[in-house]
Amino acid sequence: MVSPDSHTPDSADAQAVPDTLHEAARWLTRRLHAARDQGQPASLARFLLEDLLGLPRPWPSIRRLDAGERARILRAVQRVLNGEPLAYATGVAHFLDLRLRIDRRALIPRPETEELALATLQAWNGQTPRILDVGTGSACLALALAKGLPGSAVYALDLSGDALALARQNAALLDLPLRLLQGDFLDAAFRETLPQVDLVVSNPPYIDPEEATDLDAHVRGFEPPEALFAPQGDPLAFYRALIEYVDADVAEGPRPRGFFETSALTAPDALVMAKARGMDAELQQDASGRDRVLVLA
Repeated sequence: MVSPDSHTPDSADAQAVPDTLHEAARWLTRRLHAARDQGQPASLARFLLEDLLGLPRPWPSIRRLDAGERARILRAVQRVLNGEPLAYATGVAHFLDLRLRIDRRALIPRPETEELALATLQAWNGQTPRILDVGTGSACLALALAKGLPGSAVYALDLSGDALALARQNAALLDLPLRLLQGDFLDAAFRETLPQVDLVVSNPPYIDPEEATDLDAHVRGFEPPEALFAPQGDPLAFYRALIEYVDADVAEGPRPRGFFETSALTAPDALVMAKARGMDAELQQDASGRDRVLVLA
């Protein structure tokens, strides 16, 4: 795979990019046809320009681009054509109404996780729970809850120090309070050190490493594997730990509620696992009608 930084456009290269937004968008649409596994070329072109240049909507199509902007556009499009996800090439991810910094330290936020956030916000509307986000990554979910449930104490946990550094940057960028925690949630002894909370949320790793070849190349080749893959042969590992953690708090007070993203493959078994412990559990479907959110009441 070619490194995304293998070539830095000079001023001559940048001349290939038209000098107005309208023409640049048309030029990008043609160039990004080769990256259509990431989306429709016209949409990719629009998002690249908006995110890279911080353009408002609607943006003035006749606005002229200077040489520096054209060089940035060319650099970004070359990274995308080398297989890198668009969000990493622009450094911007959108989650609900949040504009986040994103890079290879964390998973790119998905629409499915937005549905998890919306389900949680609807259930807790007007309340100020103590919240633990397990596997926070970019902190997209934690920050959406911090904004949507003002006054809540939000703990953002991750094993990766690099991911937590990104989460800290996003919290500062949005001026939202987060309490960052680092540790291995699969370690039962570590879980015992975590603060008592009212709500646990998570988009945990649930893909079996044996299924890696089924992923798109731009996902498999660039996004952090620790955020994608469960332990070898055990895609339910994080659900088991999450359910045990929620259930273990019963002796010390009211059991916290849980809202966890699942896949169509893991959802039925995760539900059975929760019910086997006598928990009030249900699955909520996403916009496509797939089981997506495991709710522990």
